[in-house]
Amino acid sequence: MSTAYDYWNTRLAKANPEQRRVILAKMIKHVNETKQRENALRVNNAYEWITRNNFTNENGIPMEFADRDFMIQPLCDESKLLAVLKCSQVGFSTMSIFKACFHNAKYGHNIIYTLPTDSDVEEFNKAKTNMILDNNPTIKAQMIENSLHTKSFRTLSGDNVGFTFYKGTYGKSASIMQTADILIKDEFDRSNQGVLNAYKSRIKASAYAAEWEFSNPSFPSFGVDYTWQLSDQKHYFYWCPKCDHPSYITYEPESFDGGNTHHVCKERREYVCGACGDVLDRRTADKEWVPKYEDDRDGISGYWISQMMAPWISARELIRDEKLMLPDVFANFDLGRAYASNSNSLDPSNIIKNVQYDENGYIPKVTPGKFRCLGVDQGGTDDNPKLYCVKGTEEGIDEVIKLDSWEKLHNYMRMKNISMCVIDNAPKPEKAIELATAFPGKVWRCVFDYNDERKQLYEGDYKTRILNAHRTRIFDRVVDGYITGERKVFIDGLERSLSGMAPGNESLCIHWKAQRKVGGNGETPADREKNKHLKLDKQGNIRPMWVNEGADHFSLADIYNQLAQLVIKKQMEGA
Repeated sequence: MSTAYDYWNTRLAKANPEQRRVILAKMIKHVNETKQRENALRVNNAYEWITRNNFTNENGIPMEFADRDFMIQPLCDESKLLAVLKCSQVGFSTMSIFKACFHNAKYGHNIIYTLPTDSDVEEFNKAKTNMILDNNPTIKAQMIENSLHTKSFRTLSGDNVGFTFYKGTYGKSASIMQTADILIKDEFDRSNQGVLNAYKSRIKASAYAAEWEFSNPSFPSFGVDYTWQLSDQKHYFYWCPKCDHPSYITYEPESFDGGNTHHVCKERREYVCGACGDVLDRRTADKEWVPKYEDDRDGISGYWISQMMAPWISARELIRDEKLMLPDVFANFDLGRAYASNSNSLDPSNIIKNVQYDENGYIPKVTPGKFRCLGVDQGGTDDNPKLYCVKGTEEGIDEVIKLDSWEKLHNYMRMKNISMCVIDNAPKPEKAIELATAFPGKVWRCVFDYNDERKQLYEGDYKTRILNAHRTRIFDRVVDGYITGERKVFIDGLERSLSGMAPGNESLCIHWKAQRKVGGNGETPADREKNKHLKLDKQGNIRPMWVNEGADHFSLADIYNQLAQLVIKKQMEGA
């Protein structure tokens, strides 16, 4: 600093009065910029950077944390692996923009920031990122490049430049040319998982090599929920000001630590303590993030953020949303939780509603997707085999067909160029083995189990080509997919094999009508005398499970098709 002052003093000594005024103004500006740079270099995290500079959000409103104290720790968390289950309308994407800019400007980190589509990127940057930059001249002054897909900032020390490359995972921008230090996966569950996993390779060479993913969740054990399940699972605890009962907040009361979780009381329309029942003041209660697991948990730092943490969102609003929203939308976007319908049946209307038509009302002739997936259920007898098939791609199903010989199944596999097949292992495992031998690497034999300790829906043994799948969970996944619209159908709604309901006909809809779920409606062990289908788990509780009350082959083939889709998607991701 002394050298800089000597320079300015020398200029002042030689200047006339008019020049002195100009030089003094430049000197003050230089001093202020130097102090600002030095202060910026001393900040330790994005939270300090935001608050010290009094930054504003995209609407020009000062960034405040009095009502968003639950955001501070995730904002400061620079773990190499970060997973956030998040609700909507709490400003998390705004926080992520500041966090990305901070890493550009503080460390010179290069970042790949992904959103589901190119149009999402355009809307996100126009409505949020660019507005934040315009509202905060201190940040914008550091900018080197400001295009639609690329933002770069000179570091606060002035000796480096950090880039953020905004990419859609569906569209022309979904390339993997850039290398980076951090991969940020915004709206992870609704993005192209194959492209996201390809981006993993772009951070391998970095010494930092961080992955941060956050999303409104979708299904259990999928996307961000799967990663969060592997994390330390941090919950935001509130200590009741009246009785000091510590708990996180849930919508419905859940058993927790000698009482219940804090929750929404629908009668009083208030958030209440799970122990004493007193109204819980979320602003004044002591609170902090508490990990469920203290061990390493694969080094993943996980957070669950719900609208119940936002003190400006009342219990009355949540109760209203539950009434007006579809159950999956309420769970994913208000509660920040993965959705499982717990439906005990699948109505044909929930299958037919997912038929995909183009703008002219026609079924697309070519099903979208790169890989052809097949599910096969065995039926019939030794002399008269029946092979029930549901075919499609990783994007949906496009054919329901019954074949009457194993030779025809082999030919069908060749003609349709099947990339992945999952087949029932019974009653003819030797025939399934022959199929796997004839199509190396393309066939798995499915065996159902009820392994509750396995977090994944399935696990495969590459030596035996046997796929062990949790029966209840995979059934729930397919049923939920139809109910929420995730499972697409590229078959005409009037196709007999899809929707024919006439007596004696076999169709996907008829066979799904035969399936129902038992054990999830409050049954007790005593009810087993009345219902032979009820089974107990290891703890002696009734196990939820799907049972059939008639022919169900096509529904099982549909289940196997979903497994084939999951396997091929995992291979696409390089896992």
